[in-house]
Amino acid sequence: MGPRISRAVQARWQGNLHELQVGKLVATLVGDNEFDHPFWVAKILEIMKNEQNNQLKSVVVHWYHTSSPDAFIGKYCLEMVKDVDDTIKKRGRKNLRTAISTLTLDFVDILVYDISLTKTCHLRQTTIKIY
Repeated sequence: MGPRISRAVQARWQGNLHELQVGKLVATLVGDNEFDHPFWVAKILEIMKNEQNNQLKSVVVHWYHTSSPDAFIGKYCLEMVKDVDDTIKKRGRKNLRTAISTLTLDFVDILVYDISLTKTCHLRQTTIKIY
């Protein structure tokens, strides 16, 4: 059984995704993950539309993560992943790159959009109440 979502989230989820904007944060529905979090948070970097009918096709996002077992109270940081090309090493540093993905909106459910984090990088109470 998947995670349950509130009626407020269901109403927002069925809202107008044309309101998505570059630079805004979104929460997406997830399947299995190590902490069993009900959602993931990402920042929209680019919005792609179908050229023929101007419908939203996909979004490019930079993922956020929290190592807290509770997604509602954890501190969120931009996700960085080890670069695929390990042959180039600079002064002993690990090569990291941003965790960026393209989400095809036919296959990914955006639960809540236009959310923000607090100064301490936690979810705002208004966002938590929506979920």
